[in-house]
Amino acid sequence: MKVAETLNLHDRIKALRDALTEGLYEKEEAVRLALLTAIAGESIFFLGAPGCAKSMIARRIVNAFKTDGADGGANNNIQNVQCFEYLMNQFSTPEDIFGPISLKALNGEGKSGKEEYKRITEKMLPEADIAFLDEIWKASPAIQNTLLTIINEKKFHNGNEVISVPLKALLAASNELPARGRGLEALYDRFILRLPVQFIKNEGSFFDMISAPSSKEFELADGVRALQISNEELESWKPEIDKVRLSAEARNVISAIRRELTAENAKLGEDGRKNGELFEVGDRRWKKIVHILKASAFLNGRTEIDLMDCQLIEYCIWNTEAQQKKVNVIVEKCIQQNGLGIHTQIDEINEYIKKYEDYVSRSFYVVGNSEPLVYQMSDGWKAYAFKTPCIIRGHGYYGNSTEVSFLCGEIMTRNARMASNGGRYYDSKKQRLDMNVYHFDARTISIQGEKITWSDANGREYEAEIQMTKGGLVPDQNVFGHSDFLTLRQDKADKDYYNPILGIIKKELDRINEFIKAKKDNFQTNIFARESMCSVILSSVEQSKRELEDTQVALDKQRKRYKL
Repeated sequence: MKVAETLNLHDRIKALRDALTEGLYEKEEAVRLALLTAIAGESIFFLGAPGCAKSMIARRIVNAFKTDGADGGANNNIQNVQCFEYLMNQFSTPEDIFGPISLKALNGEGKSGKEEYKRITEKMLPEADIAFLDEIWKASPAIQNTLLTIINEKKFHNGNEVISVPLKALLAASNELPARGRGLEALYDRFILRLPVQFIKNEGSFFDMISAPSSKEFELADGVRALQISNEELESWKPEIDKVRLSAEARNVISAIRRELTAENAKLGEDGRKNGELFEVGDRRWKKIVHILKASAFLNGRTEIDLMDCQLIEYCIWNTEAQQKKVNVIVEKCIQQNGLGIHTQIDEINEYIKKYEDYVSRSFYVVGNSEPLVYQMSDGWKAYAFKTPCIIRGHGYYGNSTEVSFLCGEIMTRNARMASNGGRYYDSKKQRLDMNVYHFDARTISIQGEKITWSDANGREYEAEIQMTKGGLVPDQNVFGHSDFLTLRQDKADKDYYNPILGIIKKELDRINEFIKAKKDNFQTNIFARESMCSVILSSVEQSKRELEDTQVALDKQRKRYKL
């Protein structure tokens, strides 16, 4: 039995992806996207400086495929499919890419016996399965126009003959984006996936790379070779990929992303148009993007695009470096807001807890007495707060009056010049008023309910209303003072309220945990999407879980009120 037949499609492609990544440091994202691009029959552009392993990635992707007729067995000397590589420069000609002109054909020595303008395409791009073109934007218009036909239609016009090219994917790279006004827009648009590729950042990975021995050309191990993809398989997968459905969640996300891009363009306005910073994603490009998502879903063993597949959109909708920094935020936001959610009984549970709280308050507590509110002043003394300011008159030759908002409620010792046990007044900002003008004997303060009365140094009587504490609930001693009676009420509270509500919460939490586990198991095994997107997708579900956990804490808090 062939090894490829013992694995399901997902596990086979994952094993192939992992093998292609081996020995490449911090290039896992580039490899997986390039592999997806090749299987989907699209093209990818890498933005990065020389020496970032871009050409090495292209050579690795070649190893994902086997030549026609080879079954991938260990005893078959498989010849890897052809990879064409070329570093563009300003002097590059079509002959460098598509092959030299055939002099025999020009002299009429070809099959037709007539003079023909034909190219010798052997070992050139028209016969390659994978092509890598570095410094792609240095391509001349003649090269660009021919590439457009090859990418779009997989056709190459060789003289009077139209040839179907075996090209699975065109990988291109440059250390810069295409310059505006150079006619490169059409070619740039054909690269559906775009990815910045950087030097190794992690120091450990860096030293592993420079310490590794120089090796010969990369080859798959014999066991992995059996997983290589044949042309027949690719052809059989195409109609299956087309059958993959666009889920309702994916539709919502795509619609949200389009709205976000429109809103971003509106912010940029005319300046964005002049600077080329507008997001411009045409209908044809969106169709290609969905095709990429379908290929991802199919290779992950599904018949429907899910939210993890939608993460790949962020590689497809940017044109400039400024946009590239924004798309991650846009896509994550749209997936989070329009993606996965779960309905819980949280509102019903909170209603039950409210009834439970009312029952506990009625059955175990009584309303306590209210007390005057006392505030701490900045000078260290404590004072009562009036409900409304009180007008206090000065004494002696001080005939003025003022508004007082706080009245000192403590007995304090005055200095030698004044009577002992003096009180203090404070304004609305809790600032002490002049004691030489406004003073009284604190022993004259009398409080009856909310009314406070006192007399000043001249014997004048004053009264005002003060702020009071709300009469809080205090344990009912008729209940807590009798253990048998308390036990009966506790049992009834648990049976009629606590236990049923706790049961609902636990059932809901179990349901959510099972839901999260099932989705994580599915999302985290996605071969091509960024794994961190899983937590973004599940964020609203995790929030629902936290709400239930907080509600359980509130429930237990109610129970502690009578389980003293």
